[in-house]
Amino acid sequence: MDFEPLDEELEEFLRPIVEEAAETGWADDVDFMCAEYRELKRLGMFDSASEYYSGTACVQPTYAAMKYFERKKKWKARQRKETATKVGGKLAETGATIVAKLHGF
Repeated sequence: MDFEPLDEELEEFLRPIVEEAAETGWADDVDFMCAEYRELKRLGMFDSASEYYSGTACVQPTYAAMKYFERKKKWKARQRKETATKVGGKLAETGATIVAKLHGF
């Protein structure tokens, strides 16, 4: 199961929705007139959305939306670990090359 991070602007728009929905399952007074809302809706981040003439919506985020920031944290940790492993391997290889050259191999 691959994780694809959202754009920073989408994350900023999603965070308060997720925080509010964590308490009640729904987020009220969400501005649906902006591009961030439309993109999150297009990405399937809302199970349900009631849009009102006032320009606000009441949304129920999906499970994926509710777990997004938790999954992103794990993904970042995994990315850091993979990067450290790659760097460590390159350092060991470089060190071995230097030792071999010093010893005339």
